[in-house]
Amino acid sequence: MTQTDSEAAWGALLERLSAQRASLVDHFLELLDEQGYYSNIDVGSEDLWSNADTTLEMLILQIAGAEVPERLRGLPERLGRRRAQQGVEREALLEAVRLDFRVIWGGLVRAQDDAPADLLVAHAEEVLTVVETYVGDVQIAYLREVDALGRDSRTESRRAFARLLSTDAPADELAAEVAPALGMPVDGLFAVMCVIDVDELRVGVDDAVVEWQVDEGLVLLRLDGDDASSDPGLRDESLRGSVVRRVHGLAAVPDAAIRARRLARLADEVAPAGGAGGLITVADAELAIARRLLEAELPGIGNPVMSAFAELDEGEATRLIATARAFCATGSVKVTAERTFVHRNTVVNRLAQFRRLTGFDLGVPDEAARALLWLA
Repeated sequence: MTQTDSEAAWGALLERLSAQRASLVDHFLELLDEQGYYSNIDVGSEDLWSNADTTLEMLILQIAGAEVPERLRGLPERLGRRRAQQGVEREALLEAVRLDFRVIWGGLVRAQDDAPADLLVAHAEEVLTVVETYVGDVQIAYLREVDALGRDSRTESRRAFARLLSTDAPADELAAEVAPALGMPVDGLFAVMCVIDVDELRVGVDDAVVEWQVDEGLVLLRLDGDDASSDPGLRDESLRGSVVRRVHGLAAVPDAAIRARRLARLADEVAPAGGAGGLITVADAELAIARRLLEAELPGIGNPVMSAFAELDEGEATRLIATARAFCATGSVKVTAERTFVHRNTVVNRLAQFRRLTGFDLGVPDEAARALLWLA
């Protein structure tokens, strides 16, 4: 076999391995449970599954020599810091992470099919090197965080917050257990922020903030009033990410944190209400999520609104979309004209053009809702 043939066979084998990632995650979790590395620490199932999935995705890309997407960069540091804050023992963490090699190697053996018998042997060292580099990076991040926690006067509250977020214990019982360490009422009103691209997030709201510097900057805010939007930290337009508002009680915080993390992944494609910068909310992302679900259920359905604009120049399409969104938000030609800085007759003409091109009459609520779905 020539070198070119060998490289092609190895690439094809890694593609088959990547396609089986879901089963690899299941195998990893089975091994982790059998070995009991986290038996003394209740690390939640959502936490374990998410980290196993992203870790295996990153390792397979690295083994293939492919570019690692931005969302996976810094994964070793995030995992090391997270496990340190959760109180996982160092040796238990490292043994758990080394299971990745067993899982990947076993997956390669199963996916080998008719590949040459010596293909795995030829690449064994690079597979091991990638995993061991990952293990080393996780360990460095873990030790740094342990050191930082030792110097942090708020260690107890940070660990309590980590426990609240990352276990499968009954939410009500756990909330009552961690509330004293957090210094927060069990039945308080909270907001959960997930801020990305912020190295050292500080939100100054007296002492009502627990900072969690893992998972894209997760932060818990205690709110004094009924309106979460009144808090200055939630209106900071320099922040990028998400916020889940009006979370009633500590027991509801873990689910809110999961929603905040997932919402933050949409921050680059969903604008906050009003068009300003800042953190997106569930309401901001609803249509984008609905469109994704629709496209997943009906592959190849296409976008009837955007495809209708294919013959227009970019400027004209942009103006039509801006007018459509403004009108759907207000229901008023007058207010739409004011917001888009054009004459009322221009708004009427653009709405007519939108209807002619797309078939959606934005004056009809049902059709406006469907159009907005495709504009999200």
